Amino acid sequence: MKTHILCLLLLSSGVAFTAHAQFNKQDLVGIWQINTPKFLKSLPENRKANMDANSELLSMVFLSTVMELKKDGHSMATRPSFAKKRKTVEGKWQLEGKVLTVTDADGKVNKMHLINVDKDHFIAENPKNRTQQVEFISLQPILKSMTKTNQVQATKNQLVGDWTLAAFKTKGSTFAFGVTYTLAKDGKHKITTILGKTDTQQNGTWKMTEDNTFEVKTPRETSTFKIVYFTPDQMVAIDNKGDKALFERKK
Repeated sequence: MKTHILCLLLLSSGVAFTAHAQFNKQDLVGIWQINTPKFLKSLPENRKANMDANSELLSMVFLSTVMELKKDGHSMATRPSFAKKRKTVEGKWQLEGKVLTVTDADGKVNKMHLINVDKDHFIAENPKNRTQQVEFISLQPILKSMTKTNQVQATKNQLVGDWTLAAFKTKGSTFAFGVTYTLAKDGKHKITTILGKTDTQQNGTWKMTEDNTFEVKTPRETSTFKIVYFTPDQMVAIDNKGDKALFERKK
């Protein structure tokens, strides 16, 4: 009888331990960003239908905030800015059980209830909508890809096709993105958003201008991209503003 009771106590203790298991804080140390394509595609159909290309791109900029969780408990959030100076908010973070708490320098507290954590991503409940889950992806693989260089001389025929702008680096910070650049064989150029929207003011023409450099011209601006790394499936280029872009061929 005593043995039976002891077994029941051990089993119940094991269940309680599993229910309250903590995530490993070390797995959260790194640089993270919301999985923007997945988040946008998960929006209600009526919201997606009401978005034009410009409003979706603005939403992408807002969602592109990068969150760095440092080993010493400090945090730093950076988001793209149209101003010359990037917008950065410093603070502190802690993990208690399954709750990630980030407190900025002004004392504003953000809590996220974690559902799953591993080295490449973590999933949390949206604090504003507990029925919605938000996935954060690690930027470490992207940061590594952005440093690649080689001596390959790309040709126009090799550039023709659909390229996803996987990430860009501006003002010292890297952000994952997701729009598609179409470089057509006839010299036409088009940008398509994650939700399949396009804007004539962002479409135009493209051409090779010199070795490993191509130009994209739209009614709004003309940009040049100097290719520093090229394979049939991936390309790293630096534009005329000094920003770096990581393109991945869309399959």
